[in-house]
Amino acid sequence: MKKLLLVILCLCMTACATKTKDSDISDNTLKKYKEDLSYIKKVKKFDNYSDKMNIKLYYTEIDEGYRYEMVIDEPKQNMYNIEAISYSASCLDDYQPTIGYFDKETYSMIPGVVDKKKNIYKGITLSGRVKKKETLKVLIKFDTQKSQSDEAYSYCFEVKNEN
Repeated sequence: MKKLLLVILCLCMTACATKTKDSDISDNTLKKYKEDLSYIKKVKKFDNYSDKMNIKLYYTEIDEGYRYEMVIDEPKQNMYNIEAISYSASCLDDYQPTIGYFDKETYSMIPGVVDKKKNIYKGITLSGRVKKKETLKVLIKFDTQKSQSDEAYSYCFEVKNEN
């Protein structure tokens, strides 16, 4: 009986120490998040206008500072597998707001189409908390084909307050 308990205990300890496939995915996702965040911090030249989509920034005052909503909508072309990260040096949260990085589902925007069952949205929003109103940076990546293809785009923008 003692041997059986010892074997079960050893199996449990071994199983708990094994890295699962999900944690590998999370590690890769976190690595990609950190690489993109590092990239957006280093970029010196940003676009202020996009002919691919509309981007607006709104602030609301809160106790700690401001909450912002960065709205990305009105796509001018098909945008699949969207990933976006906004950056502010005065962010009050541990992580910068993202969409498409840590989510299980993908996000797409297609002009004139909304089908939430197929993850096609009219627009997406990045929301965060900051100490002060300022121009924010955003990195947006997307594919022009439904499946990941060679036609992938990446844009860095500085977005100014709309209100």
